[in-house]
Amino acid sequence: MPHEDLNDFPNRTADHVGETESITALHLVLKDPNFFLRALSERDYGVDLILEVLLDGNPSNWTTTIQVKSTTGNLNNDGSISRQINRANLHYMLSAPHSMYIVYHRESDTLRYRFAQHVLDDCRSTSAKWQTQDKVPLDAAICSPRKPQSAFTDC
Repeated sequence: MPHEDLNDFPNRTADHVGETESITALHLVLKDPNFFLRALSERDYGVDLILEVLLDGNPSNWTTTIQVKSTTGNLNNDGSISRQINRANLHYMLSAPHSMYIVYHRESDTLRYRFAQHVLDDCRSTSAKWQTQDKVPLDAAICSPRKPQSAFTDC
């Protein structure tokens, strides 16, 4: 090192590592030529990526916003993942049509997803007090790496 006395660096958090792994896994799944995954340079409010549908290889501006998450938690019996998200983030994601959460399960190296609208539907059907909670549940179902187009079908 050129400056031996400069050895106190920031730590890379597990969340940061997980986000990087999530985005990498998503890029590997979406090799389909009908999709284009765009990174955002600023991720302050929750949108990490934009997914655009290509028509005959051409941009269509048919897009969805994506927030990526990662977890090392246990899978549910049906293979889905449950975790908490900030309620305010859900409101933010709902401002764009077809926004989705994609959750990377680090142990199994698999992705799960849930449209923000379906998270809202779940909240409304399970708790009358969800609007007063800081966090709300996100239950993400499996997305097969062999069928990237399944990200556009309901679980």
